[in-house]
Amino acid sequence: MGVWRNWQTRTVEGRMGQPMEVRFLSRPPRKQMTGTTILEVINSRVLRKNALGDPSLRRFPVYLPPSYTTHRTKHYPVCYMLAGFTGRGESFTHRQAFSETLPDQLDRLIK
Repeated sequence: MGVWRNWQTRTVEGRMGQPMEVRFLSRPPRKQMTGTTILEVINSRVLRKNALGDPSLRRFPVYLPPSYTTHRTKHYPVCYMLAGFTGRGESFTHRQAFSETLPDQLDRLIK
């Protein structure tokens, strides 16, 4: 451990005041590719004329992995974000304090 002597030459003051070169073992982070989230609409036959009067048109986000739109002949897994009772599909994409959105988690997990 030492005190930075010169950032430009990456030297620190080491033992006995002698300069020591600092070598960084890690590389700068690469720009991570991210997926795309689109909003789809479905008209549910099951929800038409339901007892609660809920709308049969439902919006839900769909996560498409990186390269999905550029490589049309390849098959990719996608994530349909369907909400449960009293929920909304869009809630998966909303930011909340101290937590990741589902698309952020998927981007982080895809290698």
